[in-house]
Amino acid sequence: MLSSREDPFPSVALIALANEVPVIVFKNTGGIEELIDDKNGKVVGHLDTREMSDAVLSYLQRPKPPRKIMNFNSSYNEYVKKLVGLFKNKSISEELHCKKKISVIVPIFNHEKYIRERLESILNQTHKPDEIILLDDASSDHSIEIAREILRETDVAYQIILNIENQGVFKQWIKGIELAKNDYIWIAEDDDKCKNNFLETLSPAFNNPDVKLAFCNSSAIDKDGKILFSYKHHTSRYLERLMSKPFIKSGNEIVNNGLAITNIIPNASSVVFRRFNTKKFENIIFDLKLAGDWVFYLYALINGKVSYSPKSLNYHRLHEKTSINKYEFSSKRFEENLIVQRTVFLLYKIKRHTRKLMHEQAKTIWKIIFPEKTIKEFEEVYSKELQNVKTKISG
Repeated sequence: MLSSREDPFPSVALIALANEVPVIVFKNTGGIEELIDDKNGKVVGHLDTREMSDAVLSYLQRPKPPRKIMNFNSSYNEYVKKLVGLFKNKSISEELHCKKKISVIVPIFNHEKYIRERLESILNQTHKPDEIILLDDASSDHSIEIAREILRETDVAYQIILNIENQGVFKQWIKGIELAKNDYIWIAEDDDKCKNNFLETLSPAFNNPDVKLAFCNSSAIDKDGKILFSYKHHTSRYLERLMSKPFIKSGNEIVNNGLAITNIIPNASSVVFRRFNTKKFENIIFDLKLAGDWVFYLYALINGKVSYSPKSLNYHRLHEKTSINKYEFSSKRFEENLIVQRTVFLLYKIKRHTRKLMHEQAKTIWKIIFPEKTIKEFEEVYSKELQNVKTKISG
C-alpha cells in the first residue's frame, strides 16, 4: 500500500501487477482501477479508509494466493487495446498532439499597404490561432481601420490596443506577451506574411516539453511581394548541413554553432515560442534597434531546445522602412553586437572556437562601420566592453 498521493502510484501499481502482487486502489483516483478485477486486487470506495483497511487485512489474513489468481496479462492487454483505440481516433490524437492554443501578437505601425495580407495569412491558417492581439503603436495611416474591418468578420477572438504615443517595437512585444492568455505565442510582424500551414507545421514541436522555440526557413520578399532569396543560405554558413533538414537541438548547441555569432533566426515572424519570464532582460531590449529579437531568442532558449523546419513557410518583407536599412552602417550595429556577445557569455557555456568566431564577427562589423579606425583601437574597445563579463569557456 502506498501512503503517498503523488505520481509513484501508477508505475508502482503496474509493477506490482506484473509481479502478480494484488493491488487495492481507491475509486476515481487514477487510471489504474480499470485494470483491477476480482482476480488481481480490489477497488474500494473513494477515500474510504475503513474499506481500504478491511481489504488490506483480508489479503494479509488469507493464505498466499496461487500465482494463477493474479491474472494481470489479460486485463493489461485489454487496457492497452483501449489506449491504441484512442490514438486511432484522429480527433483525439490531434487534440493530444497537435492542437496547441496559440496567441498571435501583431505589432502595427504605419503599414496600411500590407496589413490586409498579413491578417489574412493569419486567419487562413489550417491550425487556427486561439486569439489575435493587435498593438497599434500610434500609426498615422489607416492601418487600424483596415484591421478592424477584417477582424469584424472573423470568429477568432481578438483585441486591439492603441498607443497614444509611439513606444517602440520591443515594448509592443512585451506588452503583447503580458496580454496573451496562452502559453504558445507567435509574433507576426505587420508587413510580413506566411503560408497557410505555418502553425500546423511548427506547433507539434511543442509536444516535446523541452522545446522552447520553433522556427522555419524564411524567404525575403520585396515591397511588392516578389521573392528575393532564401535565408537558408544565410544560416547554413554557420550551421552547415543542419539547416537543410528538420532538427531539434539544445539551445547551447545552437548558440555555439551559430546564434552566438550571427542571428540565424533573421525574422521574428518565422518563430513560435513557449511563454517564458521576460522580466530579466526587458530593459535591455527596449533600447535596441537591431538586436532586440536576437537577445530575446538567447533568453528564450535557456535550458531548453529549439525546433527547426527547413520548409520556407514565412515571407520577410524588405523595404526602405525596415530597421536593417536604417542602421546597417551606423555605430548602433557595432554597439548592439557587443550587447549580444555580453548576453551570450553570461547565459551560455561557450566553446573556444565559438569565442574566436564571435571575435572575428565583431572585428568585421568594426571594419565596416569604422573604416578610418585601426584594429588596435578595435581590440581595446572589444576588450574593455567584455572584460567584466563572466565568460564560460569549454575546451
